[in-house]
Amino acid sequence: MAFVNADRIKETSTTTGTGTYSLDGAVTGFRTFVTGIGTANRCMYIAENGTDWELNEGVVTDATPDTLTRDRFMLSSTGSAISWAAGTRTLFVIYPAIETNPKIRHLAARYTNATSTGTEVTGLSFNNLSPGTYWVKWKLLYEALASTSSIKFGVNITGAVNEFVAHAYFPSAGVTGATGTMHDANNATTGQVYAYANTRTESTTAPNLGPWIATTTAAVPHMLEVECLVVVTALTDIELWCASEVTAEISLEIGSSGLCFRTN
Repeated sequence: MAFVNADRIKETSTTTGTGTYSLDGAVTGFRTFVTGIGTANRCMYIAENGTDWELNEGVVTDATPDTLTRDRFMLSSTGSAISWAAGTRTLFVIYPAIETNPKIRHLAARYTNATSTGTEVTGLSFNNLSPGTYWVKWKLLYEALASTSSIKFGVNITGAVNEFVAHAYFPSAGVTGATGTMHDANNATTGQVYAYANTRTESTTAPNLGPWIATTTAAVPHMLEVECLVVVTALTDIELWCASEVTAEISLEIGSSGLCFRTN
């Protein structure tokens, strides 16, 4: 199953209620969903009757008649899924403005945690994502209240997952990633590496990316990156979780940002 966007796809349907559409054939000059999107593939589309309209995402099936599911309600003229009365409506493929790619998040309020138990960084989560493949990258401004502390992360996927890998990395003056210490500024000509952590396991309250060994300078910003690649088969949220290495406050500063790309 793949997500497909295509031009000049338009059909009619007389299906009533809130269930799967039975498709009645292409409008003159247009293609069918099966021809343009392909059976078993997903697409976003509008259904409208000249008065009411609904934006949804669903799966196309080549059958007798062809069908199109209503899996992910997004918007409508009424604010909820429409229960269609008797009559004819038109369905056509669209890639809506609310589904901009990439999606961007900016941390509008400072995040803090003074414990080793992870909490969600809600301002940097990507919510209600359709089945598909996503690459997410967070660029983070991190501070530690004490130089003896460091930070650790988890990435959580709320929907069903086929594939998942995540890693975090930052500049370090250590000679290996395993012994790296977070640096705010380091221009030495030797001994510089990117310290990193990798995982194929999601995590929440027990973050598994990090922690590293202390922080060079307390109360100054350090830039680090966390990213993941995930294939999901159901509606999902992609969440960033965070905690401190020890019982000392760490923070993610305003301006920390995330990008989420849907690749299929």
